[in-house]
Amino acid sequence: MKPFLLLSSLLASSALGSNLSTKVYGKPAGFAYSVTGGGNTTPAVPANVAQLLDWLTDSKPRVIVLDKETPVDCTYPNTTTIDVASNKTIVGLGAKGVIRGSGLGLVNGASNVIVQNIHITDINPGYVWGGDAIYMNGCDFIWIDHVKISLVDRQMISMGYESGHAFSVTPEPAILLEGNVFYDVARPTEPGNGYGMFITNSSTVSTCDSAMKRPCQENLLTGSGDLSPYTTHNVTSLQTIADAGEQNINIMPVSQVRAYVLANAGIGKVGFNSTVTPTVSPSSSVMTPPATVAPYQVHKDNSHGHQYVRFHHRRP
Repeated sequence: MKPFLLLSSLLASSALGSNLSTKVYGKPAGFAYSVTGGGNTTPAVPANVAQLLDWLTDSKPRVIVLDKETPVDCTYPNTTTIDVASNKTIVGLGAKGVIRGSGLGLVNGASNVIVQNIHITDINPGYVWGGDAIYMNGCDFIWIDHVKISLVDRQMISMGYESGHAFSVTPEPAILLEGNVFYDVARPTEPGNGYGMFITNSSTVSTCDSAMKRPCQENLLTGSGDLSPYTTHNVTSLQTIADAGEQNINIMPVSQVRAYVLANAGIGKVGFNSTVTPTVSPSSSVMTPPATVAPYQVHKDNSHGHQYVRFHHRRP
């Protein structure tokens, strides 16, 4: 898995043509740099919930535009997610794209998927194991950007099976964790499980600089617990990341991350609705943000504080 680092309509399946507000904003860096989703497929709005489910799960490349709230009947104990097929773009129009009642599954080899500028909400709140907003397992080339998640019972974005901490990492993956802000996060990592992750701090940043051949950013912790210890497994993970090669990544200074995420993360803040002024490439339907902006993911956990996370992840 290589992440990055989320109706019915009066237009009823109409093509949305050249309306730039329906197109994907920005471009991912890191291992997901080549993600295209539905590519240049004509953007379209599903006529109803049934058509939305069909489009998300069929084998055709699609650019699916959500322009209003879609209630999906998925109440406890029926916690099945919508398993999204490969080569899909799911993008919200303004702040209107909402999926209520069910999450998205990126599983079983799903690849090349973009989820941007949508709100996933009301997935069995109040029930234990009521469902995840986005569940990822056995997938590849996934880009999740400006996705708001609220009122979910279990995990917002799940790539594992435990709660109460930000990262639980076994030796198998290779993760470089740098330039992140942890704010009031009681347990940034699960003790003893950080072997597949290289974490930058004042003692390790020079090792990162040397391996990545660029200046690395330390992580910033405020009112938070400790990150996992530095071991030889961490060095192996760092070398795996370095050997894979980065693609034009410009890491934002960690001192700017929290303010930038608070100002720019979430639904309705992409493209011409964003506080970031975009530039438009005439040869592409994808709009490019300023070069100094690195990919980021936002996670809010009311019981364990806040974290503002940007990470690179590669499974060897």
